[in-house]
Amino acid sequence: MTATVLGVSQLLARFARTETLGKVATVAGQAATAREVQDSAQAKVPVDTGALQASIQALPDRVIVGATYAPFVEFGTSNMAAQPYLRPAADEATGREAEAEMERIVSQA
Repeated sequence: MTATVLGVSQLLARFARTETLGKVATVAGQAATAREVQDSAQAKVPVDTGALQASIQALPDRVIVGATYAPFVEFGTSNMAAQPYLRPAADEATGREAEAEMERIVSQA
């Protein structure tokens, strides 16, 4: 007895497209979360000249802070109390934007 499965190539193509969409959705979700953390950190950071605030940048998969003195503000020194802004922003990130972006992409499947 032999069985023939019809539509295997179409099914495999659909799997490949779904896998690709999943990867795209994941990257888009990471970028959306990074933007959310950036916005929150820029709102929380203490502002004197604005240089630290302006140096907070969202990359596709992380948030970086370019000001060389950023760790001293975040963690404090022996002469200055900590003024955390980045860790609280990351802790408070809800991921709602990421979830919405991922849903939008996956729904195209």
